[in-house]
Amino acid sequence: MRPKIEYINHTADIGLIVRAPELEQLFVYSAKGMFSLIADTTSSTPDEIRKINVTAEDIVHLMHGWLSELLFVHETEHIIPIEYKISELTEQSLIAVIKGCPIQHGNIRLFREIKAVTMHNLEVKFNGTYWEAHVIFDI
Repeated sequence: MRPKIEYINHTADIGLIVRAPELEQLFVYSAKGMFSLIADTTSSTPDEIRKINVTAEDIVHLMHGWLSELLFVHETEHIIPIEYKISELTEQSLIAVIKGCPIQHGNIRLFREIKAVTMHNLEVKFNGTYWEAHVIFDI
């Protein structure tokens, strides 16, 4: 199975259902899906590097923390993450290096602002064949 991202509408919000054969791919594609809602990165070259370290009580809160930390980096440093390299991943911790492109003078086409990653119906589960995440974003 190849990773898959499905977009869903949710009242005044927007969400993703992401499926992947490996947990690491699920986290990477969830991040890619979130940023594909924010901007067009198809012609961007990443040149900013950041280390991300997230801990949580369980896998669901880890997904929330991961996406929230990436959104925080985006909002505070005006970077769109494009490449993700996860070096450590357990059900309670994640260490990754991201490469991103700074948003400068219209070099990236922005679609919308995501205000927050919500906990509403947030799921991360393994169904015996693949991993699946359901994530809703406040826009």
